[in-house]
Order: sequence, then C-alpha cells, then structure tokens
Amino acid sequence: MRHLLSSVAAVALMAQAGVAAAQAVEPVTQAVPTVVVDDRTNPPPAALVYGSGSESGTTTLNFEAIQDRAPGSGDVNSILRILPTAQFSNSAGNATRETLQDLRPEALSISGGSVNDNLFIIDGVGVNNYGYDDDANPGDFTGTGVAAASAQTHWVDTSLIGEVKVLDSNISARYGDFQGGVVQITTRAPARTFGFQSYYGLTSDGMAEYRMSDIAREGFGANPPASPEFEKERFGFNVDLPVNERLRLLAGYNQTNATVTNFPGNNYATWGS
Repeated sequence: MRHLLSSVAAVALMAQAGVAAAQAVEPVTQAVPTVVVDDRTNPPPAALVYGSGSESGTTTLNFEAIQDRAPGSGDVNSILRILPTAQFSNSAGNATRETLQDLRPEALSISGGSVNDNLFIIDGVGVNNYGYDDDANPGDFTGTGVAAASAQTHWVDTSLIGEVKVLDSNISARYGDFQGGVVQITTRAPARTFGFQSYYGLTSDGMAEYRMSDIAREGFGANPPASPEFEKERFGFNVDLPVNERLRLLAGYNQTNATVTNFPGNNYATWGS
C-alpha cells in the first residue's frame, strides 16, 4: 500500500514537472503596438511659378510665397533676390550709415538692364521715376540724381501685396516704356471675414554683430571704422472690413523709421568765443 501511494505521488510529481517544463519552453507572445504617423503639416508655399509657352519669361510669386519670405523691412524688391534674372548692387546690405538710414526699396537690375530701365506697375498704374540717378554721389547737384529719390515714385509694404509678377523676356506688347524688365505688383483683396493684423519690428546696433575680413582689416590698419550706431523700427496694422457680400474694405497703415548717429570727422573744427 505504501509502495502504491509512493508510486502515485512520484507520477504526480513527474506530471507537474512536465507541465512546468512545457510552460517554461513555450514562448511568450505579446501584441506589437501599431504606430501611426499622421503628417498634417501644410506643404511650404511654392517659391516661384514659372510661365510656359509665350509667357516663359514670366515668374509669379503668390500671396503665400510673399508672406513666407517677406523681410523685416517690408521691401518687396528684396524678395526678388531668388530670381535668377534679378541682380542687385554689390554694396546692397552693407552696414554703412547711409545704407542703414535708407528706407527706400532696393534698386534692382533685371536681365542686365539699368535700374532705370525697369517698368514698375502697382495695380495697373506705372510708378517709374525716370529722373533717378543711382550713380549720383551724395550732394551732387549737377546731375539728375536730385530729381528723384528712388527709381519708384510709390511702393507698397509686403503685408498689403497679393501677387508679384516679374517679366524678363517674351514680354507682351501691351507693356512698354522699358528696356530691362517689368515688375507688376497687385495688392491683395480684402478678406471675406473681419480680421485685424498688427506688426512691430525693431533692430539696432546692439542686436548686430559686425564682421570684417582680414584683407579689409589690414587695409584700415590701426584706424578701423567705428561701428555705426543706428535704430530701425517698422510698425503698422491692416483691417479687413466686409460690409456685405459685394462690398469689402481693406484699411492699412504702416510706417518705418530710421535713426543713425553721425560723428564729426577728423577735419571738423569747433569755433567758439
């Protein structure tokens, strides 16, 4: 009887060991979580839209492209640097007192023409100033530079522009009075819903870092030019006022100020009693 009970107990132990071994050998499976990548970001606006066929020389920048690349100065001409046929002066962007105080739009050349050879159009109205002389020296009262302050009589802030077209070749006969290219600016239409936009920008000499090449530093020697002291600010607002389904109004105001500190030169003398 004891032997029978012992045999039964041994069989039970062996069965339990077999079950434990089977449980140990059996792999443990876990559900792999599903990873979902949802890309909801909007694609970047197109930088340029080139024309085709008879309008192969036309490049269009839409509202989104203009707002995405608008500089802090609000100058639409600066955006045209991305065009292969637009050229700017080598001194453009230099940190001189005259440049920092200048609030005019950048003078540009299209297809190698002079800055006076372009046709600027704002909402169908030409705004060229043919009396402008970009090569006139400051204080030159003998040339044509005193007749106009800029190659454009009027310009618009980038916040109010809806589209810009630049024509450098294959230009239609309806355009005339130019030899370089055409810059056609169209202001944006008022929105269908009420909206208010305001902006403010400030830059000064405390926010700028000036760099000088080794060649320039050697040329100046022990008397390098002093860093210019300046302050520029740009501010304004735009209001979209929909009156009814057919009448919509757009009101805007913008202003840019520049202050530059000038110091007397070495030849300046003060006479006093």
